[in-house]
Amino acid sequence: MQSMRNLLFAAAIISIATSSAAAADHPAFTLRLRESLRSIPNQPDRVSQEILIAQRTDGSRVEVRRMSPGQPGDHRIRTVILPDMQHIKIADAVGLKTTGVPWPPENVTRYRKSRPTPESDCLLTGLGGDNVLGYKVAGKETIRGLAVIKLVRDGAPSPLQAWQAPALGCEEVQRNARFDNMILSHTSDLEMVSYTLGDPDPALFEFASLREATPGVFYLTLFKAAGWPPGDLAKLAAQYKQMDEAYWKTRDAAGIRPPE
Repeated sequence: MQSMRNLLFAAAIISIATSSAAAADHPAFTLRLRESLRSIPNQPDRVSQEILIAQRTDGSRVEVRRMSPGQPGDHRIRTVILPDMQHIKIADAVGLKTTGVPWPPENVTRYRKSRPTPESDCLLTGLGGDNVLGYKVAGKETIRGLAVIKLVRDGAPSPLQAWQAPALGCEEVQRNARFDNMILSHTSDLEMVSYTLGDPDPALFEFASLREATPGVFYLTLFKAAGWPPGDLAKLAAQYKQMDEAYWKTRDAAGIRPPE
């Protein structure tokens, strides 16, 4: 179970790392994706997460991830990312949010420039480095009427095929990955459900009415409501102590008052 969570966490990081283009204006869109896990020994194929990504032209962004939909532990987290890269994680089911601090302006600029560029067929970043190490362009295709660049990475331990959309700032809209190791061998398939161009629903970006909480309170409250076993919650509580300490330190350094 922990290995699976680590893989899902890695997928979330990859999604953020392939988000917006380096230009000052960002494409506005709403994208729906579905990720499935297949070929896991002694387990049926299943949908691991449903994803909604919405972006505005100012670079603000929302990622909604419903994990294990319709399965034990089903829960949803909505993350709002503001233009200054302040992250607000939201659990609408329990009325909580946990808020990070804005990034220094120079870090925001560096981040924007490190995104893959449509001009390079999504292969290079605005700084001239590789989008993802080992990728190469394998052609141009169309998925649901959307022009995409097919990128491939061959070889062990995890050959990948990824399709990224220049019109969406090189957002990843499809992926096929094979993971082979001694712990868990399986395939992870990401597919696009739908997309629309233009300004997303403003309600996706709203969070002011929710109560602020530390990360520990946020996650434990959400997971308890989702029916996670008490033993798992107890183990997570110990892990979240460090997250809460970091939360207080960064807020103190930024001069942000404690949650009400």
